[in-house]
Amino acid sequence: MEKSIYEKIFYKRLNILFKWKSDSIIFPKNFEKLLRENGTIAYHLEKKIWLLGDYKGLRNRDGNLDAYIGTTLQTENKESIEGIDGKDIIVCRNNDLGYPDKEFITYMSEMNEETDKSIRYQLINSRNIPVITATNEIQKREIESAFEYIKAGKPVVVKSKLMDDINVLDITDKTAIEKMQYIDTFQSVLEKQFSNYFGIAINMIDKRAQVNSYELTSHDDLTSLDFLCAYESRLTFCEEMKKAGFNVECIKNPIFFDEPEKKEIDTGKPDETKDMKEQPERENMEGRW
Repeated sequence: MEKSIYEKIFYKRLNILFKWKSDSIIFPKNFEKLLRENGTIAYHLEKKIWLLGDYKGLRNRDGNLDAYIGTTLQTENKESIEGIDGKDIIVCRNNDLGYPDKEFITYMSEMNEETDKSIRYQLINSRNIPVITATNEIQKREIESAFEYIKAGKPVVVKSKLMDDINVLDITDKTAIEKMQYIDTFQSVLEKQFSNYFGIAINMIDKRAQVNSYELTSHDDLTSLDFLCAYESRLTFCEEMKKAGFNVECIKNPIFFDEPEKKEIDTGKPDETKDMKEQPERENMEGRW
């Protein structure tokens, strides 16, 4: 598939990673896509509109930027508006530093596109179709006619002298299909890399020898760290919005993440039987990303 198709697939997945709820403001349906593409998005408290832009100007005494300039989201008659974070507007950051994920998504889309090209090449190269050389036009037509008869399931009869000096060239690689398993494994590695980057732990089954359970889960902490960077920034936005009088909530999509049950919150103890109950479902979910 082309890079643009992979980009659409990835943004579609990321757009449902978090769920936004509010009874006081309207979120754009592509809110997460805008946030991950741009790194920041702001809500103007008085005008009650969203702004897509970036911080500008000089840093304050704390070393932070608080002046923000952005444009409204409508296609026509866009308006450029400036504001101070925490005063006129509240800025939602994709992470603590307000960095976008666009470059990473583009890179992963390009890598998947190149991998698909390799799979397609190996598939074509594995076709066991010999190339027949003809020494003249009459011989060429006779060979083409013979192939048409074969394709139609009819018996083929040719003049023996016309078949003299015919050579068969085998320019394909019959073992190419066997090499596709390595490309397929690499594409699974890309899938895991993308998912882990955004906090979705996928323990891919590696068929190579000397791969133990520790190695399979050795990056789980980093996966959690990347996710927390995004989640805590969104929670900070919710807190700032509530201080400004707007009821806003961001929750992790329960399809991908565990949300504590009420009895777990009340007792302060995790339900140890929950993981056992959900294990079959999680095994089915692996690889769907």
